[in-house]
Amino acid sequence: MKLISEKLDKKLKNDFISVSRNNNPIFSQISAISFNQKLEVIKQYSLFPKNIISMLVGAAYSLSYHNWDIIVEEILQNVNEEMGGGIGKITKHNQPHYTVLRRVVQDSFQENINSVKPSQSTQVFIESVKKVLTHETPEVVAGGVYALESSAVPELFLLRELVLSAAKDKNISVSQTFLDFFEWHINDIEVEHRDRLMNMLSSYIKTEEQWILFEEGFNTVMNTMDCWWTDLNKELM
Repeated sequence: MKLISEKLDKKLKNDFISVSRNNNPIFSQISAISFNQKLEVIKQYSLFPKNIISMLVGAAYSLSYHNWDIIVEEILQNVNEEMGGGIGKITKHNQPHYTVLRRVVQDSFQENINSVKPSQSTQVFIESVKKVLTHETPEVVAGGVYALESSAVPELFLLRELVLSAAKDKNISVSQTFLDFFEWHINDIEVEHRDRLMNMLSSYIKTEEQWILFEEGFNTVMNTMDCWWTDLNKELM
């Protein structure tokens, strides 16, 4: 388990531009893009957490059919936390994480992200991820879920930088709740999700052929994420 975890962590750092500060086509030029462009990126990104629960539920449906019950239980715990359960700094709001995000974006930037319509690239990204997470092969589904969990921390680091940069452009004071949103996800919840999932996989993935399918799901989601950021850059910049 440690070897596959280290292998995928290395791939995440070296092979995928979406989670790379220097290679992501938007974040690599963050100092040169306008406030309005940054805000549009934030708005399009918000559709990802808005859809994360439906993505995970799709994975739970697929994996439960194949009796991967321990993984399903972990995914449902993740869903519960996304809905405001568990413990941590933002659970005191007793609201879904997307709702907390919606409130803090409204308070900071006077933008109602609930009315955001997906761009073509965002729509393709959401549909493509859901396709992987409802795949008929459970190993592929699990690999896709692991891609979402393992990429979340570097991705949120970048998003936090974008939010703070946009706020600085307009001399806006970002609320403590907004900062807590990032801190809790980066330092606690996403790391725990990733590590618990990897530890549980040994109950179901026993052979090299299964690990190859798992990595296929991982790579497909990460390549989809790379395409999203590349196409977002073309649409918004």
